[in-house]
Amino acid sequence: MSKLKIKTGLITAIMFSLMAVPFQLAAEDKPKSFKDWGYKCETPKGFDQEICFIFQRVTNKENNKKIADVTVAYAPKVNKPIMVITLPLGVFLPSGIQIKVDDGKEAARAPFVQCITDGCQARVPLDDKLMGMMKGGNRLRIAFFTPQQKQLAFPISLSGFTAAMNSLKK
Repeated sequence: MSKLKIKTGLITAIMFSLMAVPFQLAAEDKPKSFKDWGYKCETPKGFDQEICFIFQRVTNKENNKKIADVTVAYAPKVNKPIMVITLPLGVFLPSGIQIKVDDGKEAARAPFVQCITDGCQARVPLDDKLMGMMKGGNRLRIAFFTPQQKQLAFPISLSGFTAAMNSLKK
C-alpha cells in the first residue's frame, strides 16, 4: 500500500472519529469557547496522539433542529487544517457544497466524501487563501442541493474563528 493511501486513510479515520465528538460532550465537560466556536482536545480510540479541534453546530432557530456541524482540525503530520462539514442525510451528493465568505465570490467547492448516521460529510482543506478569507470575514455561506435540485444555503458565524484557529496545535 502506498504512503499516500496510508496517510489518507489515517486522516480519514481521525477526522471521522472527531466528527461526532463535539456534540456528545457531557454537561460537566464543557468545551472551551471562542465566541461562536468551541475548542476541545481528545484522543480518538485506537490512537495515542491527542487531537485538538474547533467546532460549531448550526441549528434552525425556529425548531432548534441541527442544520450542520462544522469541525476544523490538523490531522497528525499534516500542516494544513481540514474543515469537515456534516449536513443532514438526504442532500444531493453529486453537487457537493459551495462555500463563500461574506457573500463574496465562491471561495471553495468540496465533494461529499461519505455519509454516516449523523449526515453526509464534505471535507475542505483550508489553504492559505481560504484561511485568510475566513479569518478576515464575518460569516461563511454554505450552499448545497436537495435531491429535487433546490439549492439551500445557510450562514456559519466566523465570530471567534481566528482566536480558535490560533489556539489549535499543528
